[in-house]
Amino acid sequence: MGEKVNCFLKNSKVDSVRKPKHVSGSIPKACLSTPPTPTQSPSTYSVCTYNSLDFQGGDLFSVLANDVDDCRQQCEDHVSCKLFTFDMGLERGCYFKTDQVKVITNENVVSGATAELCEDFILPHVTKTDEESTYNENEVNGKFKITSLRWDEKLSNPNSQEYLDLSNTIEDSLESMLRSERDLDEQAEFSVKVQKFRQGSVVCDFKVNYILKEAYIAIPFAIKPSNTTDAMSKNFKFKKGILFQRFLIAAGSFNSSAPVDHCAAKGCPHKCDYDY
Repeated sequence: MGEKVNCFLKNSKVDSVRKPKHVSGSIPKACLSTPPTPTQSPSTYSVCTYNSLDFQGGDLFSVLANDVDDCRQQCEDHVSCKLFTFDMGLERGCYFKTDQVKVITNENVVSGATAELCEDFILPHVTKTDEESTYNENEVNGKFKITSLRWDEKLSNPNSQEYLDLSNTIEDSLESMLRSERDLDEQAEFSVKVQKFRQGSVVCDFKVNYILKEAYIAIPFAIKPSNTTDAMSKNFKFKKGILFQRFLIAAGSFNSSAPVDHCAAKGCPHKCDYDY
């Protein structure tokens, strides 16, 4: 009677702040009398489940799993797991991943993302296992996410009017962005081609190619792909250009890369063919 209450029970929805003479904690899952109820049903994950796609790299470790849903749930329960790949043909076929992965086709696996990552997850470019890429030193690949558009299945069809209208608008906007960079525009002619659209809300994969103007062809300090990616990164960061007047672009969603000259990097002989 008259004693002060000093133990406060909480649910899982809390904010944490530092406060002297206070100690907080959580109950281990093993101590719970009933298993927690999943916040999302497996069907909710359909947009973040990828049949026949294999996430390569970003490995944490592998565990036993009965099926895809079991593999996903175990990944959800692990603090560092963001993505997973499940291979039912292997004994320990549930592979926990970080979000730093590449993607290849593999008919024997299913991959996916956790609920925490699902909404903002952008599937990296998928490389077919039998795909041969050709090195082009004047090429840049990029992608970004448009949040002001809802996904339309017609955007999966390159021949649909919806695809053509959106791709033309984006290509014009990105070319305008590059022309606005004085140093780049002075040295090269740029062309942009949308490669495809993907769901989530609408993710655009595109490719930039450029041809050096005649006065700069033989100059050793002419622009390189890295100059293009740096310029585009700056424009996306500060939302410069007509692209940002037309669409709402997710912050931090722009990503770009240039092909690597593996022959030069690995010291191939001078007769090396760029056929990888």
